[in-house]
Amino acid sequence: MATSEQVTITVSFSGWLSAYFEADMLAIPTTPRLADALTDVMDHVMHQARRPIPQGGMHIFVNGVPAQKLMKEDYRLSDGDEFTFVPVVAGGIA
Repeated sequence: MATSEQVTITVSFSGWLSAYFEADMLAIPTTPRLADALTDVMDHVMHQARRPIPQGGMHIFVNGVPAQKLMKEDYRLSDGDEFTFVPVVAGGIA
């Protein structure tokens, strides 16, 4: 990251995603602008995983709000903001 302005956010994992990480929560320094931080956070999360996380999608929430919605509002992160990664679940009776 090229900027001197940073915040530290936390990341938690829901469902089966938690099995890929040794810690229940990660603390990640990143840039305050969510649109810029998302790539940094994703890279950090993927490098911290015990093994490759299967492709298939996940929802990302920031303080309980979908990150996609906040990005439209040019949201700026603050120290202590919490990202929650929630796997997309599919299945059921055919």
